[in-house]
Amino acid sequence: MPTAPQELVLRARIILASATREPVRPMAARFGTSPTTLCLWRKRYRDHGVDGLRTGHRTGRRRVITDADERRV
Repeated sequence: MPTAPQELVLRARIILASATREPVRPMAARFGTSPTTLCLWRKRYRDHGVDGLRTGHRTGRRRVITDADERRV
């Protein structure tokens, strides 16, 4: 699984490659992702710009460990 910065790089590459009008399926295969995921990031970029490429907060269980505890470990 890529780290957060790698995820941003992949998403930025998807957006840049979209400007070449390459078809979705070959582009998704080249980036090793699904056409659905590729279209999701293109839509988020179209709707929100660069900020849309960042991973948002997710719902779920609250953190048990604090940021300070994590840095200390």
